[in-house]
Amino acid sequence: MQVLKQLVGGGFIIGWNIVVTSIICVVIGLVIPLRMSDEQLLIGDDAVHGEEAYALWGDGEKYDGTKHGLYSDDTGHHRSASGTTQML
Repeated sequence: MQVLKQLVGGGFIIGWNIVVTSIICVVIGLVIPLRMSDEQLLIGDDAVHGEEAYALWGDGEKYDGTKHGLYSDDTGHHRSASGTTQML
């Protein structure tokens, strides 16, 4: 009996999420378009937004100081060991 109640509850939550998400998308769609035009889709994200999605430095992208700023390996962690453990 308990499993049946949990299945009904889970089904209700799934249905509730579908309904509420649909309502939110319809309301947002009345204010702004939810999808780019076909022309913008053909151009691509890089041209429309001026950036490539998920292009992380070290993941195939070359380091560019003009985009990423100056890189400094001096992070301030170069201290001499004092023999004690610091609790953060």
